[in-house]
Amino acid sequence: MSSNNEERAILDAAREICAQLKISRRFDPQRVVWTSKGLSDECEFTRGVRRTGLVLPVQLRGTITVEEWRPIIVASLMRFKDGQRFLQLFIRSFAPLISIAGIGFLAYLILGASLVLLALPVAIFASFLMLRSYSRWMKQEALKLDGKTWRIVGRDPFLHVLSKIDAMELKDIEMLKQRRGFTARVLLGGKPSITERVRFIEAHSE
Repeated sequence: MSSNNEERAILDAAREICAQLKISRRFDPQRVVWTSKGLSDECEFTRGVRRTGLVLPVQLRGTITVEEWRPIIVASLMRFKDGQRFLQLFIRSFAPLISIAGIGFLAYLILGASLVLLALPVAIFASFLMLRSYSRWMKQEALKLDGKTWRIVGRDPFLHVLSKIDAMELKDIEMLKQRRGFTARVLLGGKPSITERVRFIEAHSE
């Protein structure tokens, strides 16, 4: 299949999925954007009131079929189906900042302006604990969305494409699996590795 034909087939499948999930008003994929950013087991959509660009990992270009793209696209779109989750995500994202501001304000009232910096270590430690809790919550939420995804696309097709990507031993996938470096440990702490995703689906679909 040529590159143009591949992209057209992927876009047709993506639009079909959007209609199935009843989110076509917000998502109307009209073009494919290949990128080396992001993780190779995920896809994204361009920003905007109406999202028309389907952003796919270039590492997978020409290596997986249109049917294998379906679980990846569904998994991405499931994040936008739950409005309550967005509210929780918003609140938890700002919790560390709110904690620092709150501790600083209390320190200012109790200790005065000259000693307010003494409370900074406490604020940083509290924020660190909140960030760890936030990362664990994000990972669990991501796995729950995988659970919803396999119920739509089927357990075996989802496991098949995840296992296929895992077997490619791509750099970003391996880094997240082994939690190597600051990016994998901290910046991507809330994202489950592909191994964790596979284990979760296998454990909850028996």
